[in-house]
Amino acid sequence: MITWSLGLLLITLCVVTNAQATEDQSMGLFVNLSTSQTATAGHAMHFASNMLERGHPVVFFLNHQAVACGFRLRGLRRRCARSAGCPKGAQDWIPVYPI
Repeated sequence: MITWSLGLLLITLCVVTNAQATEDQSMGLFVNLSTSQTATAGHAMHFASNMLERGHPVVFFLNHQAVACGFRLRGLRRRCARSAGCPKGAQDWIPVYPI
């Protein structure tokens, strides 16, 4: 009886781990960013860029203070594109899109 139970448990674990190992490329990431803290926003954007590299679609929703942070970073990115002096990592945070 114990042998059957262990066998059933082993088969169940194999099926579950196999199902978790497959990654669905259509699963997207929705990031709801509501802070103006650049460290927190940077972590979220870094995680989102990793998901983009793996082929997942990513959507950012900026609300509350994150909108102001986004405009500041966008302006910083434009200034960095015109000059050589740019804080480390800021050039990778937000792409410059023409208005």
